[in-house]
Amino acid sequence: MSKATLEPSALFASMVYTIKKPEFLDATLAVSDEMLAKAKAARPINDTYPFVMSDSMIGNERTLPLEKFIAESAWAILDNQGYQMDQFLAYVSEFWVQEHFKINVPSVSEADQSGQDWNIACDGVFRIDREASTAIIDKQ
Repeated sequence: MSKATLEPSALFASMVYTIKKPEFLDATLAVSDEMLAKAKAARPINDTYPFVMSDSMIGNERTLPLEKFIAESAWAILDNQGYQMDQFLAYVSEFWVQEHFKINVPSVSEADQSGQDWNIACDGVFRIDREASTAIIDKQ
């Protein structure tokens, strides 16, 4: 009996795009803070899932320039990758903010009703390095 060997191939590269756009920061932080304050006032903090999530920020006049930039960038990336984008528009469908009160907890990933899994699953400590603008998930 012969043994089959799986051969790995890098067929589907994943590009990561980065850009610094500080002109969006002040307005987005202000709207985020307001939306989080409203969410905290409306709902008590849940000890099992210790975070607060805002309502949608779609269409807020102060963050519309950021929404437009995100949509235009997404369109340009897809067009650059060879998709026939001339007949399509890109738009932002979700835009909200969360504040987590305990980061050192395991997260669980769950699929939504359509079967799509939009959540992040991690088990470890989530650290943010503000100087390097990076997020790191480490084991303890």
